Amino acid sequence: MAFHELDFTSRRSSDPPCELWDRAYALLGEVFRRGGAPPDFGRRLGNAFLGAGLPFPTLVAEAVMGGGRGSYVVPWIANTLVNVSHRIADLGLVVPDGIAMDHTLSGKLEDAVVALGSQITGPIQFGAWARTPL
Repeated sequence: MAFHELDFTSRRSSDPPCELWDRAYALLGEVFRRGGAPPDFGRRLGNAFLGAGLPFPTLVAEAVMGGGRGSYVVPWIANTLVNVSHRIADLGLVVPDGIAMDHTLSGKLEDAVVALGSQITGPIQFGAWARTPL
């Protein structure tokens, strides 16, 4: 049994802080949370395995980092946010000023990150697996 989950709950996903990036990143986590998918479920995998009657899993975690021109973290987060944007109003959320939910978002985020020389962090990615007897 294997699972891959993310954690979008980092309160500070850029350093030096890039307000536009941090707001977009926080909005994405909130869309997941209000949509019923806990944005920190990766941190709960051990207990989820036990609760399902499985052995405690082997766990790994890593975070994708980026910054500068061409970092794939920016379009990954921007495109994910644009793809869930149709749910934002339904979930009672408001798009922060400066964030356009269209094809320009990735470029605007990249420009903001580059202008500040920010190092950005994508969601922590958790892997968990356990073997069960046949």
